[in-house]
Amino acid sequence: MKFRATPLLAILLATVFVGSAQATVWPPGSGGGCPTDTLTIPQLQIPGACRPAHLDTVKSIKGIVTAIKSSGTSRSFYMQARRSNQLTVGQTGMNCFYGSPNFTDLQIGDSVAVYGHVDTTFGVKAGYAESFETEITRNAGDPTLVYYNLGHLGASAVPPMKTLTVQDIKFPAITWQNFPGAVVNPSATTGEPWENMVVRIKGPLTVAKTDFPTYVTHTPGIERRTNPSNGGGMLAYLNSSVGDSIEIDETSFVILEPPAVGTVIDSVYGVLQNRTTDGLNYYRVAIRSTDDIFLATPPGLASAFMVGSDSVMVVFDRDVTQASATQLANYSFPNSGATANHVHMVADNSVVLHISSTTLSVGDLETVRVNGVTGLVNNKTMTSPKDKSFTWGIVPIPDVQAPNPDSLAAGSDYSQYAGPGFAVGPVLTIRGVATNFELGREYYVQEKAGGPRSGVQVFAPTSPLIMGHQYLIAAQVIEYFGETQVQGTLFIRDEGVKGYPPIHNDNYAVLRDFTADMSQSVNNGEDWEGCLVHFNQKVEDQADVLVGGAGGFWHAHQQGGLPADSIEVEGYNITHDYNPGDVHTATGVLSYRFGLATLIPRFDSDYALADPASVGGGTIDKVSFAIHPNPARTAEVNFALPRRDNVDLAVFDLGGRRVHTLAKGSFAPGSYNMKWDGSTDSGHPAGPGMYFYRLKVGDQTFNIRGVHLQ
Repeated sequence: MKFRATPLLAILLATVFVGSAQATVWPPGSGGGCPTDTLTIPQLQIPGACRPAHLDTVKSIKGIVTAIKSSGTSRSFYMQARRSNQLTVGQTGMNCFYGSPNFTDLQIGDSVAVYGHVDTTFGVKAGYAESFETEITRNAGDPTLVYYNLGHLGASAVPPMKTLTVQDIKFPAITWQNFPGAVVNPSATTGEPWENMVVRIKGPLTVAKTDFPTYVTHTPGIERRTNPSNGGGMLAYLNSSVGDSIEIDETSFVILEPPAVGTVIDSVYGVLQNRTTDGLNYYRVAIRSTDDIFLATPPGLASAFMVGSDSVMVVFDRDVTQASATQLANYSFPNSGATANHVHMVADNSVVLHISSTTLSVGDLETVRVNGVTGLVNNKTMTSPKDKSFTWGIVPIPDVQAPNPDSLAAGSDYSQYAGPGFAVGPVLTIRGVATNFELGREYYVQEKAGGPRSGVQVFAPTSPLIMGHQYLIAAQVIEYFGETQVQGTLFIRDEGVKGYPPIHNDNYAVLRDFTADMSQSVNNGEDWEGCLVHFNQKVEDQADVLVGGAGGFWHAHQQGGLPADSIEVEGYNITHDYNPGDVHTATGVLSYRFGLATLIPRFDSDYALADPASVGGGTIDKVSFAIHPNPARTAEVNFALPRRDNVDLAVFDLGGRRVHTLAKGSFAPGSYNMKWDGSTDSGHPAGPGMYFYRLKVGDQTFNIRGVHLQ
């Protein structure tokens, strides 16, 4: 969820970027085919024509905070972008140099937008092309780096880690180590794409040397060493090969006493940094907490969740042996006494258990208990059981959206699966079709059959969702300023093309109303949050724009209604630029943001200009049904109802097969219009030819023959 601090954004965009007259401002950048409206971390990291140069100004670089250096004289934070190819291509990490004043409002898992200029001179290494760290730093004249906190997503929102070997980033020979055998690895270039990203170095690693000066006033982040290295902490080598060594920095983000020399480490997590010592270029891993070092101890449990109606995935915090991980006797379910009849490995650190019997119902809380599993690297076996809780079954999205009775008593409509306040609830698994997205991080999924409360937002999934595809998603639920969100995704499975759910048609006043319904008997916007909807009445753009231009967002109200009774329209996916007085048909995903009903159109036709004179008025005394133009590539389908009734409007081919459902459900009296562009329910083109439009209203049936053009 993004914060709507519009005045602040306006000030940032308009005034903060004052720099050299020769510097280019990105976006729009230098032109020549470069993106003019967005700028990403990979653009800053990958050489090319669309890469900002040294001291160029950059605006609104977005990422997830992965590490924070919040004390000392050179405070900074690292952020990482979410990309579907981040584990194969890399180039998604960035160092953001803040300056000397302190900052206290950031934590790992925050979503941020950074404003500053590019500095490519940080730690330049002579003779090593592209071996320096690019960073974003404050603009000239600014006391600190300007950043905008878009909200906390939780530690689970941090992008997945890239696993590297010590050989990829081998430490060079330097004089102060006094560590024979540590040699320069001339082929260690594969570390470059993962620079500034959170990585995992797989062991076993043996601590060979420690470098931890003793200072009574030693504070985190102050780099004081007894040698010329700007690293510190310890030096460790892989297995028995002292030449395959790596520096582990334990002082940049947190001050830790290193393990004793000779200690075996299973693996280490941290930010991969590029540094020099005695004129030599090398990589190091800077750990962020004690949780980033895995000593030679037995495995623990990272997570557990449903991946099928009777299948549970268990994820360990490290790689485990297949022999121990596939022993059914090592697993039990103390809550229900469920039994598993089969277990198989799906990755080096995870298994799937198939349950043969359970006393639980979908939505109940379950716990898996594990013991006796052995670590692959250190051969250490669990001797005490570990538990991990999760929600049983594939939870229907309407159940996720169903309100907690306690929240209704307090006058709010909060999910029964959300935690208190802004806390997340238990891990659960849902299934839905991706229907909309914006800004590359806010997605919506809805059950294919549609219906009330069948949609929900999925915030910052670990991989992008394709519109019209159905997904199985394991995550946690949170109520964020009144909107139910699924976030911190642990698992995503693409189940293929399913097509969009049916669009719900309703009156403007109904969809705009998000009042908590104590009796749960009133149809209003809460029932259609996260769902595809169509407003029966046309809407009119207002003059009080929030962010103008294509892709902006603005207020609109029902044509002929009061501006005070407005909704917000978010135009991230459309090219429309608001124009006060313009009248539109309004379709899209219905959201609720900071106390206001919000419509998110998917494409231009969802928010199409309409003839104001076509709205009409007066009393409807009978059912009407019309198609125009005919023939057409995209036909507009109109019908009107004199009273509330059950409606089924669909397109059929000449063989009587249903091709596309346009509307289905209970409709209030009024006029309705929608469009058919020739697509099937699965999203594929139906092909040119003759079709029948059939409208069923109660026990009445109306048919119109139409021709769809190529």
